[in-house]
Amino acid sequence: MTVSIDWDRAEVVCGELLAAFRGKTYPYGEVWALPQTFITDAIKKDPLVHGRFLFYVCHYMRGKIKSDYAVKQLVGMWEKSPHLFDPKIAMQAERFEELTQTLEGVLRYKFLEIARFWQENSRRLVLHWNADPRRIFDDVDSADDMYRFITNKKIRGVRPKDSEHSDWGFVGFQEKMASMLAYYLMEAKLVADFSAPPPVDFHLIRVMLATKMLVVCESRTQTLRYEHLTPSGIKLLEEYGRKHSTSLVELGNALWMLSVVLCSGAPGNASSATKRGEDGKKIYPEPQKVDWSDLSQVQAYLRTCDMCPVEGLCERNVYSGPYYQQGRLLHTDRERYQTELSTPLLGRVSTSLAPRGLKSVPTSKVTEPEQFQLIDFDPLPRE
Repeated sequence: MTVSIDWDRAEVVCGELLAAFRGKTYPYGEVWALPQTFITDAIKKDPLVHGRFLFYVCHYMRGKIKSDYAVKQLVGMWEKSPHLFDPKIAMQAERFEELTQTLEGVLRYKFLEIARFWQENSRRLVLHWNADPRRIFDDVDSADDMYRFITNKKIRGVRPKDSEHSDWGFVGFQEKMASMLAYYLMEAKLVADFSAPPPVDFHLIRVMLATKMLVVCESRTQTLRYEHLTPSGIKLLEEYGRKHSTSLVELGNALWMLSVVLCSGAPGNASSATKRGEDGKKIYPEPQKVDWSDLSQVQAYLRTCDMCPVEGLCERNVYSGPYYQQGRLLHTDRERYQTELSTPLLGRVSTSLAPRGLKSVPTSKVTEPEQFQLIDFDPLPRE
C-alpha cells in the first residue's frame, strides 16, 4: 500500500476552502457548530474549569465516536457531577466506582477503560501540572515538545523503568489526541498559538481522499485504516500552513466543517445500516448505490455537492458508516449527477451541467509515493 500527496491539488483545494471559510460563503456562512461550541457558558466562564473540561473531552477523541455527541453528553455530565472534572477529586481511588457508573450512563463507549484512563490521567495532571492542563503548554515550542509532555510513553519509546519520565504523558493519549488538546486550548484562547500538528480525524481525511489531495494505491489483501493516512494528512496540512503562514486551527476547521455539513449528507456517501442477518451474525455497513430517479437523493445532491466550493475536484465517495462501525476507510469512484435528467421534478434548474465549483487543477508535478509501513491493528470484527 502506498500513499502519495498531490501538492498541486492541495494548493487549490485548501486555498479555495480557506477563501470560502474566511468569506463566510456557503456552507461556512450558515449557523453550523463545531463540537466545542456546545460547551456552556457555565463551563467557559472559568478558564481553569474550561481547560480541564477540554482535557477530559479528549479522552473520547479516539475515533468511532462522533465528537459533537461526546461533547454534548459530557456537558450534561458536568452539570450533574462537576466534581468528577476536578483532577484532585477524580484521582481518588474511592471515586472510581462513581466515575465508572457515571460514564456508563452518559457515554457507554469503552466506559470502563476510559474511567481508568480518566483517573490515572487526573493523577498525572495533578502531579506534573498542578491540575491545570494549560500549564502543559507553558514551555512548548514544537511538536516534539508537545508529544514529549502529552503522549503515553509506552508508545514513545521511553522505558517505564525510567523514573524521570515513566509517568509523563497521559494514558491512552497518542499523537492525534495530543494535537486535539492543543487545538481545543488554542481555539478557546486558553494557550498561546504555536505550530501544533493539526488533529487529523476522519472528517479531514474524508475531504483529502475525496478531492484526491491524498492518493492511495491499495492492496487487495489489506484493509485501509484511518491510521494509515494520518502521517501524510498531517504532513500535507503542516506544509501548506508553513508555506502560506496559515493557522492550522483555521485550516482544520475549514476542512472539518465541509465534511460535517456537506459530505455527510451527500447521497454518494450513504451506506447501509448495521443489522443482524438471519443467522444472527452482524452485517456491517456497505456503500449504497445512488439512484438518480429518487427525487430525495437528487434534492440531497443539490443541497450538498451542488453547493460545494470544490465540487469540480471531488472524485471519490468516502463512507462514514464502515469507519464508525469497523474502523475501515472505504472509498469508491464518485458518480456525478447530470442535471438534465430530472429537472422537471425539481422546481429548480442547476446553473450548469458541468460540476459546480472548480473545474480543473494544474497538472501535478510527479510526486514520489510514500511507502507507508503498515501497522498491525486489531483484526476487524467478523461476528
